[in-house]
Amino acid sequence: MCLINCEKLYNVALFLISLHLILNTLTMKRFFVFACVAICTVSFLTANTSVVTKDDDPDIIINDMIKRVEFFVEDGDLKATISYDYLVEATTAVNSVFVRNIFKDNTSEVSKVKSKRPKKASSSLKLAFSDYESNGIFHSDMRNSRYTYTFNKNDGQVNIKYQKTFHDIKFLDPIYFNDVYEVDNSRVEIIVPDWLDLDIVEWNFDKDPPTMSKEKTKKGTSYIYNYKDLLALYQYRGQPGRSKFSPHLILIPESYKNKGKKIRGMQETADLYNWYAGLVNNMKDDSKVLKGKVAELVKDKTTDEEKIKSIFYWVQDNIRYIAFEYGLMGFQPEECQYVYENRYGDCKGMANLTKQMLTIAGYDARLTWIGTNSLPYNYDLPSLMVDNHMICTVILDGERIYLDATEKYADLRNYAQRIQGKQVLIENGKDFFIDSIPRQDNKINHEQIVHKLSVSAEDGLVGEGDITFTGANKSSMMYRLSTIPQKEWEDALLGYIGNNDKNVRLEMVELPDLKQRSEEFNIKYKINIDNHITNLGTEMYFSPEIDRQLISSDMPEERDVPFEFRKRYLIEYDVQVDIPAGWVVSYLPEAVSLDAEKYEVKLSYKEENGKIQYTKKIDIKDNTIEVSEFEAWNKSIALIKTFYEDQIILKKK
Repeated sequence: MCLINCEKLYNVALFLISLHLILNTLTMKRFFVFACVAICTVSFLTANTSVVTKDDDPDIIINDMIKRVEFFVEDGDLKATISYDYLVEATTAVNSVFVRNIFKDNTSEVSKVKSKRPKKASSSLKLAFSDYESNGIFHSDMRNSRYTYTFNKNDGQVNIKYQKTFHDIKFLDPIYFNDVYEVDNSRVEIIVPDWLDLDIVEWNFDKDPPTMSKEKTKKGTSYIYNYKDLLALYQYRGQPGRSKFSPHLILIPESYKNKGKKIRGMQETADLYNWYAGLVNNMKDDSKVLKGKVAELVKDKTTDEEKIKSIFYWVQDNIRYIAFEYGLMGFQPEECQYVYENRYGDCKGMANLTKQMLTIAGYDARLTWIGTNSLPYNYDLPSLMVDNHMICTVILDGERIYLDATEKYADLRNYAQRIQGKQVLIENGKDFFIDSIPRQDNKINHEQIVHKLSVSAEDGLVGEGDITFTGANKSSMMYRLSTIPQKEWEDALLGYIGNNDKNVRLEMVELPDLKQRSEEFNIKYKINIDNHITNLGTEMYFSPEIDRQLISSDMPEERDVPFEFRKRYLIEYDVQVDIPAGWVVSYLPEAVSLDAEKYEVKLSYKEENGKIQYTKKIDIKDNTIEVSEFEAWNKSIALIKTFYEDQIILKKK
């Protein structure tokens, strides 16, 4: 479920662009280690958009964008169509390309694709759908067709249309108003027949609502929403899921009449749960194949917690996460025996395997639905849009412990940022529980770096280093190292600590043990920092700073969406540099002390006992920086930059 209907698909390239930016941004380099697990948290945008970044300048404007939603009953089932109608023009004469990535699955189909140029007949185009696979993530029933229109010299405006039919109304796409291109006029029309009770949920209308009207027609009541002059939706670094900031509509059919009979739809959370439970009840788990492995895992374990850890960690370590998403497969867990035998599964399959193994061991384990922090919804909204992930809950002595097996190397009770504070829907037979994942102190995700350095004869800095991780920082680093050969560990650590500075060299003193899961993960190393000292004979300039966190995290003036760190965290540096014989401190950079509601940064040098002590503390207390906070944030980053660019000055005695 980890990618199911999370606003459908904004195209996986959006994720790749975001990931590339994250990996190459000092601010976010701490989170370069998520790979497949990170993919599970990604929010995608609507199924009929393509990727545009700020630098692409697509030279395309949508003059009019109309989305018309209509409902009909076929064979007793409620269905819907969304008709897409774009009037598009190019701002340059030739070679501008309008792109749509159009998706369907086993609950939907696409038809009536047409383009009409001025003074030319409308032409029907046949889309070529293919199996959808991206970045090693396999989507078992998702199919994609990329539609492109290349403008000729005299094309002017071009009218492009297609229709998407939803055979299962529960999978109806959310309706967004903006696009990756500029839109002069955006119109959404929802035609509600008299026989349909439809809840139109308006989301993110608080800051800039559209104009809205309704009118009675032969087909029922038309609800019409209009926006004017919408800017292109760009993909910024650290951008939240689109549903958290873009105005959109979610359509929830509560009931409809067919042949005089009223048929219930989604009216409350119980309706959503009953549908989920129906999928689970249709499963044919054969848990007897797990008994031998469970007995092996709990053997010689003396406490309940040790037994639960043994099972949970085994699933983490031995089941590869591969997504099978979208449509029904986005919600239907795979039977435990197949996940166990294949040694891979998506979040639902891994959650179900964890549940079945714990049940065999005698514990009360439950499947649990959840929407990650990429989504803004809760269970007040009886819609599939609420959920995009599944975990397992084990109840031990009245405590609910949440187990997310997709979080490789995560400790028991150490919950990922992406699920902290989020509501969960826990199975309970014909009933259910609603609870919330505890929001943990950001200091759990702690990183402590200690460097003891001296000035070398070659005017470099040499010494020893020690880095200790806890929480999500620990599990991320352990997962990263587990995915590469041991001979590449030093390079990976160098990229992490030294920010890929070619002047920094590391040598691990001993290889860390990835099998241990103690509270701390420690790595010791030798470090050489070349070309960081300017020796003028009578004066020496240098800085022991090699990481420069946050230096590139200032927000551009045009950015109109919040910034999100991947998690809340605490990083602390303790760096000692021996003052070389015959030299004294002439100048130390002025300290920086920033203590805001959402973050704290302290950077300082001091001279003590023949050493220069450099301390750094970066405490991200809240992982979202709102647009209204950008001005103050940028001022803070400017102070941090100034500190990093300054240098210690020593002078000859």
